[in-house]
Amino acid sequence: MKHHYSIIIFLIISFYSCKKDSNTSITISGVVADKNTNVPIAFAEVDLIEYGGGFFGGSSSSTLQRMYADANGRFTFFNVNINSEKTYMVLGYKNLYFNDGNNTADVNINQPNVVVPMQPMAWLKLHVKDTSPYDKFDYISFSSPWGGGAGPFNGVNVDTILFAQVYGNENTIIFAFITKNGIKSTVSKNIICPAFDTTLYNLNY
Repeated sequence: MKHHYSIIIFLIISFYSCKKDSNTSITISGVVADKNTNVPIAFAEVDLIEYGGGFFGGSSSSTLQRMYADANGRFTFFNVNINSEKTYMVLGYKNLYFNDGNNTADVNINQPNVVVPMQPMAWLKLHVKDTSPYDKFDYISFSSPWGGGAGPFNGVNVDTILFAQVYGNENTIIFAFITKNGIKSTVSKNIICPAFDTTLYNLNY
């Protein structure tokens, strides 16, 4: 029995010794930048996140360090203790930018310098209007960029405004499904919406 206890204690000591040996201290640095224009984003919050760990593994996460980028969008995390059995990610946050999982960059001992991409917000104001000649069975509905869809709008008196929050400095694709005077069609429009601004687009059908 004592022999079995000795083996167990040896295995536990070996396990923690291996984990200790897997740690490496590094410096992580980079820049927070607009995803499309590559313009640095000043004073964004930057978090260094550690994922995984636990005696039997797992998907827990913790914030190791938090800071703000400088006026040039640059940041540095000093003396980061990297464990080879875990994964690490840098996240960027700032008001009027999307926090949808794309504002991240993976880091490790072989990739300590990263660019954290941030997608600015913009707004689309879509003016939808049924134009002459009319038909009481005229119909229009939308999928993108409204996710679950917008509409349907029926009849000859359609004259409405739709709003959508979209990616700034990037093409927004509108898909419209139209029945006009008994003829069905699908229309797609590409609209570039400047960041932090509202873009008006008229769609007459």
